[in-house]
Amino acid sequence: MAYWIKFSYEREIHVVDLDQISAFVYAPNGRLTFWLPESAIPVVLTPQSNPEAHCAVLDYLKQRTTYFPRSTWIRMPYDRSEYYIDLSRISAFSFAPNGRISFCLPAGGMTLALNAHNCGDGYQVVMDYIQKTTGHSLP
Repeated sequence: MAYWIKFSYEREIHVVDLDQISAFVYAPNGRLTFWLPESAIPVVLTPQSNPEAHCAVLDYLKQRTTYFPRSTWIRMPYDRSEYYIDLSRISAFSFAPNGRISFCLPAGGMTLALNAHNCGDGYQVVMDYIQKTTGHSLP
């Protein structure tokens, strides 16, 4: 089911299906970043610059991370921001001897490196997802 929103960004009108976005970053200052599908172009929304779209995206994220118990969406703190990631869109995970798990966000190309100390619950959720989805456990 599609979740379409329409907004103005950098003098262009965009109509985007949020179900096609694989990750969002919500900064403490209210800045919300996501990458347009099939591109590395970031969109940055703030409550001041685009209040309707900003609110619509936050509502979407709340739905995906709160109301769908079997969802593959996770919410986790990382690098002083909140990351919302659809784990089903991640196609490769790397595990280092020091226990660090790394993976790339599909659209933005950004690499996240998680360990039990900097991500706590998010780290365990990713470990559980890997085990459940792939059938492979990481040490």
